[in-house]
Amino acid sequence: GGTDGNIISFDASGDPVAVATGNDGQVLTSSGSGAVCAFEDAAGGGFTNAWAAQSSALNITQNVATLLPIDAETYDPDGVWTNTAGNYKWTCPDDGTYFFYFYAVFNTMAGTLGFQDCTLGPYINGSWNGLAYRPLSVVGGADVLFAALLDGTFMKAFSADDYVQFFTSGAVHNESGETFKIIGNYNQFGGWRVA
Repeated sequence: GGTDGNIISFDASGDPVAVATGNDGQVLTSSGSGAVCAFEDAAGGGFTNAWAAQSSALNITQNVATLLPIDAETYDPDGVWTNTAGNYKWTCPDDGTYFFYFYAVFNTMAGTLGFQDCTLGPYINGSWNGLAYRPLSVVGGADVLFAALLDGTFMKAFSADDYVQFFTSGAVHNESGETFKIIGNYNQFGGWRVA
């Protein structure tokens, strides 16, 4: 008899050999010509992923780059998202290519008039790496939720311990010293390893 879960293969001499049972979730892979196949972790598909959100609203001062406090992890089985104050970031666990999606919803503050320019985008290893940009035309008065969504996606090869944070900034033209609001719960980040 054989061992439950083993697979019969042949070695370089053509003799039968048992391929030992792998662990749950592993896949059978080729070891190359003349070598016995083996159960191994899947590459680029058995990937690390995470999803996190901002739990409360944030008022930001114009023309000041502000780190989004994405502090509520929805899904992070591999512990790649840091949700501690002042250090909200995703840290790459392994070399690979990763895809990211991020967005934030902006709101005007009471009495704000003029034209808002808002940016949102990733900092990679502490440096700005592109942005999503949309000018927002706003009207003064009580807080009103406009269709003021900024979002973006990007895909990039990362090395282990590289990290990503998400910053926003904005300006209100024809006003001075104004703040505007980023709505909580709507602002989210998702990341998936794709290769």
